[in-house]
Amino acid sequence: MYVVITGLDGAGKTGLMLKLSSALNATTLHLPNLPSTLKLLNLSGNGTQYGDTWTDRLIFALDNRLSNYKIQSMLKDNDTLLSQRGWMDSLIHGAVQGYDYEEMLKLNRITELTKPDATIYLVCEPSIAWSRVKDHKNRDKYESLDYLKKQCSQTIDFYNQAGSGDLDYFDEKRYLIDTSSLTPAEVYSNALRWLKSQDLPLQRERTSNMLR
Repeated sequence: MYVVITGLDGAGKTGLMLKLSSALNATTLHLPNLPSTLKLLNLSGNGTQYGDTWTDRLIFALDNRLSNYKIQSMLKDNDTLLSQRGWMDSLIHGAVQGYDYEEMLKLNRITELTKPDATIYLVCEPSIAWSRVKDHKNRDKYESLDYLKKQCSQTIDFYNQAGSGDLDYFDEKRYLIDTSSLTPAEVYSNALRWLKSQDLPLQRERTSNMLR
């Protein structure tokens, strides 16, 4: 089983993944995954959010495609894999930076990448998300209140459109949780209950087109 936990920075992805990984005896992965990605993003556009958006998108596309090999390897050795962020993040953040879905789908060649069995989307009021991340010493260049507002809107728009039209690839089971007024324990309880209610495979033998 391959489950993605995505959504707004500051909405609680890290805490949820840690709790679910323990409950499901799951292996975990963070995207972006390459050690060099964050360093390259800080070079792109001189470390600004909109200074060189195309190079930003290229860096994330490279990380996605190379990380896919690791995901396939991990799925061969583990029954359950939880990933913090997924391929949809390239489309959501791409939209924030001014690119349409079709352009990002073509750049990443998304349909060649491993498809998740389920995705949990976490959102919250942007001002609350900002209050949770603003004092982090290692905040990335996208963590600002203005960017979080746009990211929140684009995440909800993507969730509502997933599985149809240009986004038909993203037709996996999905669940949206607004964490604004929930405790981490409540978010975890809701997510675990939803996962258990879905008819999800315990083992996974699927391979991506990229690796065939």
